[in-house]
Amino acid sequence: MVKIFIKTFIIFFLISSLSYGLSLKEAIKLAKENYPKLKSEEEKLMSVKFSYKSALFNFFPTLSYSFNYSKYNDINPLDYFSRTHSLTVNWVLFNNGKNIIQYKLGKINYLYQKENFKEKIINLVYEVKKAYFTATAKKEILRYRKIQLKSAEVDYNLALEKFKLGLVKKSDVLNAKVRYENAKYLYIQSKADYQISLAELNSLLGIPLEQKTEINEKILYSYCGKNLESFDSLYNQFLKNRPIVKSLNYKKRLASLEKEKYIYSYSPTISVFFQKNKVYNSLTGRDNYDMYGIRFDWLLFDGLGRYYNYIAAKYNELSTKYQVRETLRKLKLNLFKRYIDYKRNLEKVNLAKEIIRQAEENYKQTLGEYKVGKNDIVALIKSEKSLADAQINLVNSVLNLVLTKIEIEKEIGKVD
Repeated sequence: MVKIFIKTFIIFFLISSLSYGLSLKEAIKLAKENYPKLKSEEEKLMSVKFSYKSALFNFFPTLSYSFNYSKYNDINPLDYFSRTHSLTVNWVLFNNGKNIIQYKLGKINYLYQKENFKEKIINLVYEVKKAYFTATAKKEILRYRKIQLKSAEVDYNLALEKFKLGLVKKSDVLNAKVRYENAKYLYIQSKADYQISLAELNSLLGIPLEQKTEINEKILYSYCGKNLESFDSLYNQFLKNRPIVKSLNYKKRLASLEKEKYIYSYSPTISVFFQKNKVYNSLTGRDNYDMYGIRFDWLLFDGLGRYYNYIAAKYNELSTKYQVRETLRKLKLNLFKRYIDYKRNLEKVNLAKEIIRQAEENYKQTLGEYKVGKNDIVALIKSEKSLADAQINLVNSVLNLVLTKIEIEKEIGKVD
């Protein structure tokens, strides 16, 4: 009860502290603790673990006790009864290799599932990163939409003031108002998009969907600024760190053991036993005796069933090897595609930065010219909209670059 209270308090403390800012590292930690699907997979892994451990006890001898009571109704007065107590130790020394194969299969299957579980952790970390960075981008877009709304309002008020002075036509006011209302519409939409992105992040973290989680949008740009290694280096990390590479090797081993199982089926079964009996018969009295011995069974021929099962398992092993090679081929190709995407998105980010610099300069110039009557409202609205588009394009370009980078991190098995 105390442990539950402490855990509840810690979760409440973490949730209450979200208003002061939630780092990406804290978000990943919360997701690992609260994500139901990951918890389900963890419990399933424990089930496989104990199932594998149970196979170890197939090598141990068994001890059993039995009691038998019999009543015999013959011709009177020869009715009699007997009762028997038996204690038996039976030890299967070798049974066609079934115990050996079952143990090996259980162990390799556990290691296989363990690597798959690590793969699920990597996928969860990726989903949290994706949700976190998407939310930061939506927050940044909302900030820009607010600035754009303010700029459109300034343009509208300026056109309205000049119209009252008779310096511009009414169409200038109408054009400026349309842009102002459109900016207001986009701001409302961006606000909703940001709230939805937060809800998606909160859902992964196991906290209330409506929680106003404070996130650090600056990490979007700092994460974008980190350098990326060469493809060869990334591929070596993939081979070394990605759990699926190890799980594929275990998959091949499982197929090999299935083939080995049918080889063992041609071997005999050997067991030893010891039995201690205590008998009482109403006619003959008491009798105590022991039995011990060895059993040897060998199925010499049962048709070609076992042979064809072996051939089938052999072809299945070959098929699994090709499946593994195909999976590795696809994973390597996917990593290379993400690597090319990263370089392409990096170029787009650099270009977007240059476009936004020119758009800011153009808007300032056009606004100054409009104030002194050297330009019209159409040019001003166009320059302001170009700046707005450049701002949003920059955020989206940075987000695409970051998303590509975290995809690469997922591909190489990076979880920190």
